[in-house]
Amino acid sequence: MKYINRYTSLILYFLFSSATVQLLFPQENQNCTLLGRWANGPCYCVEVIEDIACLGNGGYLDMVDFSDPQNPVVLSKTLLDGDIRGMTLRSGHVFLANGFAGLAVIDISNSDEPEVIARLPLSENDFAYDVEVNDTMAYVLGQYSFHIVD
Repeated sequence: MKYINRYTSLILYFLFSSATVQLLFPQENQNCTLLGRWANGPCYCVEVIEDIACLGNGGYLDMVDFSDPQNPVVLSKTLLDGDIRGMTLRSGHVFLANGFAGLAVIDISNSDEPEVIARLPLSENDFAYDVEVNDTMAYVLGQYSFHIVD
């Protein structure tokens, strides 16, 4: 009887898993249309200013003009010290959760030549996953700690 129960459980698990995959990948969606895509590396985060997207593309901050979604134009690529996992835009600056490199702040007022203006490693070699910013402080979510930076 034990073998029948294990076999039945395995079949039910397989059927449930197959049904879930079908739900996650519908063949057609009448409410959305794919206009274009950026298939260039592991993009973990994005912020948009009008037609310009700031993409966390692995260790690069890519500034891309998507005014024509089928033909995106790369405006700039800025190499940083770690993978970009989270970002927030505020007043012409992008604040980046930059993996093991911590927090990075980039001046993007000139999208053709962004400038790194600050880097801050997190304590205890923490890994920065996300960042939010208000008027005076940055809040960085790390793997081990929550960091508040002024």
